[in-house]
Amino acid sequence: MTTIIKKKTTISEKDNLIIICNKKSNLSKFKLSNQEMKFVKSQIKDNKEIITINQYDRLISLVLPKKEGNKYLHCENIRILGDQICSIYSEKKSLLIINLDKQESASTLLAEGIALSNYTYNKHKTNKKKKILKSIYIYNKDKEYNLNEIQNIINAVYLTRDLINEPFSHLTAKDLSKEAIKSGKITGFKTTVFNKKKIKSLKMGGLLAVNKGSLDEPTFTIMEWNPKNAKNKKPLILIGKGIVYDTGGLSLKPT
Repeated sequence: MTTIIKKKTTISEKDNLIIICNKKSNLSKFKLSNQEMKFVKSQIKDNKEIITINQYDRLISLVLPKKEGNKYLHCENIRILGDQICSIYSEKKSLLIINLDKQESASTLLAEGIALSNYTYNKHKTNKKKKILKSIYIYNKDKEYNLNEIQNIINAVYLTRDLINEPFSHLTAKDLSKEAIKSGKITGFKTTVFNKKKIKSLKMGGLLAVNKGSLDEPTFTIMEWNPKNAKNKKPLILIGKGIVYDTGGLSLKPT
């Protein structure tokens, strides 16, 4: 099940809080005790990027991302901090991210890191790992604030990881094409699948040669997305291979 990212316009005393801030941020409205503030100041002095306070009925974490010269490295660092946050909040059902920093995207970057770290694959496990953290809330009162893009990214990564983790004994070429059709219906892609007869008629020799190493028949999938108000007239074409059985490479990789 995908971790859900939602917007929240209120803050309660029961919320597990993740506060993105810097050394100069005003934390007075969170009513931290003198002892807690003393601890926070000592941790800031030690240049800690994550400072967690256990208030017994909830957790509060301050996240102070280090500034990177390269903006992409800075964004990735925030995602990595999200991974570390996930391990702290793994026993909580939900958490609320509050951004006191100037970088607006920090909330979604942190949520992305937490959600991707929260992924688990239980399908074939006897003792399934329970994923308690189900919802990540982002505090924002802006009515236009939209989380569709970040949720779509999370959903896509979860689906990709599920397909990668599925053993080839349970994911044939036909199964993979069915997943493409299913995904296409959800996302609005037009999906076309060629079977072995069609592949032969098109003389796709490379694919047929590779398929000789498998007991299952091949498929070739085309997914097309044609938005009504496209800004560019030139199509973008992505080509990839989806070998779903071991061709020898697996045995060459270290465990």
